[in-house]
Amino acid sequence: YEIHERLVGSEMCIRDSYYTYFELERILIKSSLFRGEIRMAIAQSDQMYSKARALAYPFGNALALNAMGEVYSYTGRLREAGAAYEESLRLLDGMDGEDVHIRMLLVELIDYNLRIRNVNGASRYLARLNLYPEDRLSPLELAMRHISNASCQLFKGDLKAASHHLAQIGQLEAQLIPEIRQYLLIIDARYLVATGEHEAALTAYNDFCLLYTSPSP
Repeated sequence: YEIHERLVGSEMCIRDSYYTYFELERILIKSSLFRGEIRMAIAQSDQMYSKARALAYPFGNALALNAMGEVYSYTGRLREAGAAYEESLRLLDGMDGEDVHIRMLLVELIDYNLRIRNVNGASRYLARLNLYPEDRLSPLELAMRHISNASCQLFKGDLKAASHHLAQIGQLEAQLIPEIRQYLLIIDARYLVATGEHEAALTAYNDFCLLYTSPSP
């Protein structure tokens, strides 16, 4: 019995280390893309996917496919990006306790579908994202959900609804990390262009450039 307990504990430890590894790899790939290190991101995502396949680890496969979707999207391979995102979501949907990763992926799928001008696809994923109660979301998740809603409403031309979501983000602004602030500045600029406030939009774009080029603390 004691040997069995030790084996189970060892297996759990290994599984936890794999889980952490794939989460960290996904973050590193995002960071590489964010810094414009595309070749490094491609190499990292290939290695991540190969390791997940070798381990036959579904969670690793899901995160690797998610990362590959981002890499494909950054490099203009939009059809492959969509396929990778969809397969990642299918895998995560089959797992228990992965709602946080599912919500993150839904945000990416909304952004991807808007990029390929598939508003129906974006609206479908947005409807699913909006089903999560607010009290289950962190402030950062809530901000990203409002950004997704604002993006979708801007695409549809509903400026009033977009303005509502942007105002909601304003209440969370003190808690936003730089990456989300950058995303928000782009959405703000798009909104200002849509309302004819071109000088204010230019200021928002300039602020984005300053934030993008400023070194991380």
